[in-house]
Amino acid sequence: MNRLMQKENAKKVIKGRVLISFLVLFVLFLITGGIDAIIARMDMPLVSFVIGIAVFILTMPLQNGAYLYFYNISTDKTEDFSDLFKPYQNGAFKELVKAKLIVYLYVILGLICFIIPGIYFSIKYAMVDYIFAENPKTLYREAMAESAAIMKGKIWDYFVLMLSFILWYLLVALTFGFAAIYVMPYVYATTAQFYLSVRRTGDIIVLSPDSTGYFPDDKDYPPSGIYGVDKDKE
Repeated sequence: MNRLMQKENAKKVIKGRVLISFLVLFVLFLITGGIDAIIARMDMPLVSFVIGIAVFILTMPLQNGAYLYFYNISTDKTEDFSDLFKPYQNGAFKELVKAKLIVYLYVILGLICFIIPGIYFSIKYAMVDYIFAENPKTLYREAMAESAAIMKGKIWDYFVLMLSFILWYLLVALTFGFAAIYVMPYVYATTAQFYLSVRRTGDIIVLSPDSTGYFPDDKDYPPSGIYGVDKDKE
């Protein structure tokens, strides 16, 4: 699936769901941004720093909830606002936080080392949230290894895909944020389409014990031999 098809499919996914999709993202940004604003007003730098780190960690599942929402509507499931909070309940919390903390560390160190390595790591592990959305029981090492595996040879594709939204972001700026009602769900839905595209065709070599790797709507997936499954013998 090429970039144009991913974006076209994303438009179809959010059609009739733009407002609720934006609401999911708005609540996410409202909670995280609101807490950050309160912390910034505190006149105790050290305390503010400690609380900020704690809040950053505690809201990671909330961020993953947004990806879960867009993953679900992209796989023909009914839109459900409560998806935003499900990562706190579906067992993903501990491993998700581990994975995202390590990824953030890689990205920060990469940015310090001439910026480009940071961009590379951010894209290499960009699918971690969707991997947890698909299987919340995944271990952090498996999620990171799986993201790295499915993004192999796709780094540039994803980078170009993100660059293709530049004019949309400009539109958001020109409309004083109003266009974000459509643009932000569109961007998230497109990244979900990218994940489903590479997830279905990538050479996945790491799976958690609870994951099958199958997509119920794809009768011909996976090909014979992948994941140790010989479809001719089923």
